Amino acid sequence: MGYTIFNLLEPQMGSKIASVFAAIPIIIFVIVALVRISEMTFLPALLNLCRLHLNAKLRSWSLGTDSYSDLEI
Repeated sequence: MGYTIFNLLEPQMGSKIASVFAAIPIIIFVIVALVRISEMTFLPALLNLCRLHLNAKLRSWSLGTDSYSDLEI
C-alpha cells in the first residue's frame, strides 16, 4: 500500500514528499504486525481495550469483597 501511494504521488509532488505520505501506512502496518501487549497481538489487545472501556460502567467493585471462589472439579 505504501508503494502504491508513493508511485501515485511521486510524479506530482516529488520523491521526498511522496515518501512521507507512503511511510504513514507502512508504519501503521508494522505496528499492527509486530507490537505485542501482554502476549496479545495488536488487534486483540486493541479490541480488549475497547471492550474494557465500553463495559467499565457495568462493572462495580466492592472494597474488601473477594471475588475468588474455589472450583471443585
